[in-house]
Amino acid sequence: MLLRDWWTFIRGVNLLIIALVMYLVQYQLVLYGIPTVPKDEADLILFWLILSTIFISIGGNVINDYFDQSIDQINKPEKTFVGKKITAKNSLLFYIGCNISALISLLVLVQNTGLDLWLLIFPITGISLYFYAAKLKKSLLIGNLLIAILSGLVPLLPYLSLEHLVPVSQSTSSVIVLALIAFWTTLIREIIKDKLDIEGDTLAGANTLAIQLDSKKLIRLLCVFIAAVPLLSFWFYSLIELKPIPMVLAETAIGVCSVVLLRSIVIEKPNWKAASQWSKILMLSGLLGLLLRF
Repeated sequence: MLLRDWWTFIRGVNLLIIALVMYLVQYQLVLYGIPTVPKDEADLILFWLILSTIFISIGGNVINDYFDQSIDQINKPEKTFVGKKITAKNSLLFYIGCNISALISLLVLVQNTGLDLWLLIFPITGISLYFYAAKLKKSLLIGNLLIAILSGLVPLLPYLSLEHLVPVSQSTSSVIVLALIAFWTTLIREIIKDKLDIEGDTLAGANTLAIQLDSKKLIRLLCVFIAAVPLLSFWFYSLIELKPIPMVLAETAIGVCSVVLLRSIVIEKPNWKAASQWSKILMLSGLLGLLLRF
C-alpha cells in the first residue's frame, strides 16, 4: 500500500485528534495555572500515554476492518483495505504488532507514573475493541455506547496520569464535563454512521438503532441529541471560566455546526454522508474553547 493508503487505513486524522485532545486536556485544563509542575516529567508521561492510546486505537481500527470485510464491500467499496490492499493474514499480524507496541508503551508508562491502574485500563480497552468489532457493533445500541464510552475516556487519561505529580482536583469537574461532551458527540456520530451504513449492516444481520427505528423517529432522536451539544459546551466553558470573547466565538462555531448538521438530516431527503462529516466537525468544534484559552 502507498503511504496515503496506510494513513487512511489507520485513520490518521482521528489519531491526530486523539493526541490533540490529550495535549489540550493536560496543559489547558489539568496543569493550567500550575507553574510548579515538573514539565519534563509531565511531557514524558504524556508522550507514552498518547503512544499507548494511539497503538490501541490503530489496533481497534484494523480488527474492525478485518471483521467488516463483507460489509465494507457494500457500504464503502472504495475504502475497503482488508482483502484488497492488504491480505487478511497481514492485517491480523499488523493488529498483533499494534497490541504488542501498546503493551510496551504501557509498561514504560507504568514505570514512569507508578500507577498500576494503566495495567487495567488499556488491556480492557483493547479487549473491548476486539469484541466490538467481532460482535457488539451489530447489537442494538451496545456497540454505539461502548465506542462513546471509550471516546469519553480519552480526556480522562491525562487527568488520571498526573494525580501523583500535582493536585488535580481543581480540574475534576471540567474534565468530567469534557468527557461527557466527547461521549455525547461520539454517540451522535455513531448513530449517523449506522444510518449511512444501513444497507450492508442489514445484509449482515445487524440490529442497530438505524435499522430498528424508522427515519422520522431516528431524526427526532438525533435532533434532541444535537440540540444538547451547545448547552453542554456552554456548561464546560463556564466551568473553565473562559473569557467572554473566546466563549462567544467557540459557542458560535458550535452553534453553526449544530444547525448545519440538523439541516442535513431534517430536509426532505436527508444527506447522511454530509451529516457524518458535520458530526465529526461538531466534535472538533468543542475543542475550540481550549485552543482559545492559550
